[in-house]
Amino acid sequence: MGASNLTSKKQSSIKMRFIVQSTAIILMMVCLIGMIVMVRISINDILHTHEKTSVCQLLANELRQSSEDLSNNSRMYVVSGGDEIYSNEYEDILAWRSGRAPRPSNLADNLFPGETINLVDLLEQVGFTEEELITVETSLALSDGLGKTEAQAMESI
Repeated sequence: MGASNLTSKKQSSIKMRFIVQSTAIILMMVCLIGMIVMVRISINDILHTHEKTSVCQLLANELRQSSEDLSNNSRMYVVSGGDEIYSNEYEDILAWRSGRAPRPSNLADNLFPGETINLVDLLEQVGFTEEELITVETSLALSDGLGKTEAQAMESI
């Protein structure tokens, strides 16, 4: 009787260890799966942020480049004695940048080609912060002020 009772306790003890260990393994697996899901979410957030940053940088560079192109076309118009190619290109840049004409397909790695949208609205749409938008609007205002001077120079030809 004593040996049978001892065997029963031993089996009960082994069964209890198995249940505890199995429960611990299941809990660790659930935690591991949760951590994997969290890592995937974090990676997706990082990739989205990187993509947004890249688009914002491309659009900011587009603003800089379009301002340079406006100045260059104005200068070339004056130097060439009034060649309409330069004034037409000048007007085209102003038109798509202000949202009066569709965006060309050769801008900023083909971002939003064919869309008729103001550059500031586009920057807002892709996620520029309020502070960044204020800076861009200030830059645009300065560029537009320069544009008035350039237009006067072009009209004098």
